[in-house]
Amino acid sequence: MREKLRLSDLSVLYICLSEEWGTIERRCISDASYFRNIGGSSFILCHEKSLVDKEAEKEDIPRVYFGTDLSNWRSKANFYFQLQLILQKQQIDLIHSYNYESLMPLGMILKGMPQIPMLFTFNENIAWKKSSFFDKWFVSRTDSIFTFSPNIRELAVESFPVSARKVHV
Repeated sequence: MREKLRLSDLSVLYICLSEEWGTIERRCISDASYFRNIGGSSFILCHEKSLVDKEAEKEDIPRVYFGTDLSNWRSKANFYFQLQLILQKQQIDLIHSYNYESLMPLGMILKGMPQIPMLFTFNENIAWKKSSFFDKWFVSRTDSIFTFSPNIRELAVESFPVSARKVHV
């Protein structure tokens, strides 16, 4: 007998650490709002007083704050430890990231937690020429990459060390 999946039992962490307001940020708010409206539990990890935070406030979506950007190793280590605390305190069933800077720290944590799927929405032109073993290994932990067009899909297949079958339009 198959166990039924109840959305009210699922909790999704959406990670959007952007200070801008564009397609990706709107998609994050839309996804979190939609998942909450169909019965799931969703919350967003974002910067305090960012445009994502303000829009999430309007939609009444719970938020957790991260103070700095992920431009250097110190802030990535800080992000790693903060995310570990969130995963210990909350029962997270799925992580959906909207920023490529968060992929390596997420991959580091989730390599040891294979039961938590990690999704990534990609819609930007980045210089992802990471060649170190660790960059490739941790980013390869991504279970699926979502894109908005076939052209962006091809860019994601070329840029990220994941199988082409994991990249979807």
